[in-house]
Amino acid sequence: MVLLSTLLLAASAQLPVFQDPAPNRDPWHPNDPGILEPVWAELAGIPVRTPNSHQVDGHSDLLNLVGKVRKRKAKGQKGLTGNTITRAQEPHRDLAQALEDLEDGADRGNQAQANAAALRVQSILLGTTNGEIYDGFSLLNSAQGAYLPDHEAGLERTKRLRDSGYTVTGVDGVTRRVWEANVSVLWHDDDNVSDTAFLLIPLDAHPLDQVMIHYTVYSLEREDFAPATFLNDAGNGSGPGLPFKGYDATWVAIGSNMKVDLTVAHGALSSLEGVQLWGWRSNPERSTWLQVVREIHNVSTGQLSLDAKGQALMAAAAANDLSTIGASAPERKAYDVVQATLAGAPLDLIADMLSKNDVLPRGIAKDWIDLMSDRRELPPEAMAQLLGEGVQPGVDPRHPLGPYDAVAAIVNHEYYLITEDDFRGEMPPMRRDLPENSQGQELKLRLYNLDNAPHRVRLEDYGAPLWDDIKTCRRAPAGGHSLEVFSCKPLWGATKQAELQWRTAWGYRSGLGVLQQYDVYPRAMDQAKLLPYADGYGQATLGWSYPAHLRGGEFRFNPPLEALGRPGRPATDLLRDADGQPGLVLGKQTVGFGPAKMPGGDLAALHPGGLLNFDSDGDGFDDQLVFPDWLRNPDPAGGDLILPEELWQPFLFLNPQDGGLLLDPAQPELGLWADATYAFGAPMDQLSAQTVEWIRPRASGQAVWLVDGGQRVSAAIPIHLEERYEIEND
Repeated sequence: MVLLSTLLLAASAQLPVFQDPAPNRDPWHPNDPGILEPVWAELAGIPVRTPNSHQVDGHSDLLNLVGKVRKRKAKGQKGLTGNTITRAQEPHRDLAQALEDLEDGADRGNQAQANAAALRVQSILLGTTNGEIYDGFSLLNSAQGAYLPDHEAGLERTKRLRDSGYTVTGVDGVTRRVWEANVSVLWHDDDNVSDTAFLLIPLDAHPLDQVMIHYTVYSLEREDFAPATFLNDAGNGSGPGLPFKGYDATWVAIGSNMKVDLTVAHGALSSLEGVQLWGWRSNPERSTWLQVVREIHNVSTGQLSLDAKGQALMAAAAANDLSTIGASAPERKAYDVVQATLAGAPLDLIADMLSKNDVLPRGIAKDWIDLMSDRRELPPEAMAQLLGEGVQPGVDPRHPLGPYDAVAAIVNHEYYLITEDDFRGEMPPMRRDLPENSQGQELKLRLYNLDNAPHRVRLEDYGAPLWDDIKTCRRAPAGGHSLEVFSCKPLWGATKQAELQWRTAWGYRSGLGVLQQYDVYPRAMDQAKLLPYADGYGQATLGWSYPAHLRGGEFRFNPPLEALGRPGRPATDLLRDADGQPGLVLGKQTVGFGPAKMPGGDLAALHPGGLLNFDSDGDGFDDQLVFPDWLRNPDPAGGDLILPEELWQPFLFLNPQDGGLLLDPAQPELGLWADATYAFGAPMDQLSAQTVEWIRPRASGQAVWLVDGGQRVSAAIPIHLEERYEIEND
């Protein structure tokens, strides 16, 4: 692919136009103008920029807004399902009133009142109301499938991108199409709910085509709408690679009781991993996630299908029905009372279910509402387990969570979480022996899965802020809370190759060697704790190495010279670690990384792209697909390095034994093959508990996020570890 331009130039007046950089600006700055694409820049020798990653121009305009923002009072406008909005109240407040009416009817022995109130409760929980601002948005986080005209039939909350008719000049200098989709979002209480979980890229879209999303925000809160674009790098130039950076595409203040329409440009399809819809005026921050899924032609089957990752994610989402929501969820408790009422249970029992702690469901209606509205506390079932383990939060001012830095619970397929910060305001300031807030910090999280379904747990480090265009933008004065440009990387609950990327500073590619990405370790205090190694040209560089006590033995990653060089620049040296020996030291069983093993033999029949890499008969043509020995972990229980490149990436999600999604088709209860690779996180069984001990391979200047990668991709809560250690600097 020939790269003809260093900047995106929009051909249509309706789309953002990137200005040429000022003459005195460093043309190789990694984040301005726009984010430097590290692989293409390295290969082309010019600063290739990611489209639509330039946030603000010299006049302080938000570049990635397309057209004008339209703000209106919500009442009188059309709601998500087409009804006219006649009321704009918080759903939790309405739910509280409906439960009160249900209890009143039960106390009075009035079956008609009880049934009417129960139906009202049910409609609020399921999002089937008529005339509310929250019409169409369910409080129960279960699979909804296609319920709007622009949803794809048979798929979970999926919008297919459509051709907008607009064009732009792509980074290759060729005219490219712009694709679009409509996404609606509800902000209420501490939550942020979307009608869309997946964005489907059609088969005929070119990787360098671009996308814009038309957002409709129904807001019951004063918030800041900051959709963040998450990027994968270009890999080897032919497909998505590793998680690279994220950036706040724009920043728009929104008032309460409003309906707001705006359109945002999110860049090229080839590098787009997904979009996080942020809000910052609550703690934890409101967020929901839009996952990109690609339509492909499967060469092996000859059929049109979804990419392997999309198939696995959608399979996990489709399994998320009402029955998977655990009995500990306050929404489930309210739903169960409704079902009992409508089934004709005695009204005195219904009254007791709502008002007595010793009658199931546990707790009382008011407590359920309070918990739904504040995810910065633990459900009573999680608290009971914690107390049973001898931890009484807040009793010891030096260690308010006992041995843990944070405690979280998963209910209704979302996180509730507390940290030591939550007890700080009730205690006098004191100096404490806390771990250093920097490279190598070791932390401990206690986690309870209270749902009736497995979850996939991952910790992600969003790194230090790398640019501040929006922070200084006069059109987005609230942007000081913005993440801006940040570097998002998995810390725990990740595929085995993620450990390799930390060791190489996030840049190894087969056939290309080690390509250092920008800003992986932006702080000098963290760089001081890195270890050197020599790359394929004998040049010294730095990367993070996990401590020996976490590695479970040493696995030397030692690729051959042909895997370290590239055409026109063959490698001259093998990789050498800090000790001077060949190969980079990884862990055989490093804590938090996937244990999946690749089989031997020819895998060509299972590769959806029909790719080959081995000449078995010596005729000069590749005729097999063979997993190379230098990617194999020598420990039988340790995970192999399944690289996120076009050749091997499908096998992070498709079982290389049979090409299916399951770990074992004969035992579907064992879960997805992706659970063995940790492609969506470390699997956690239903109704279980575990302690997550993790270490920072890079200090997070902003937040560590606890993510559920498989069930509800929007379930993420930040742990602000920078803030919780500020007392040490007083």
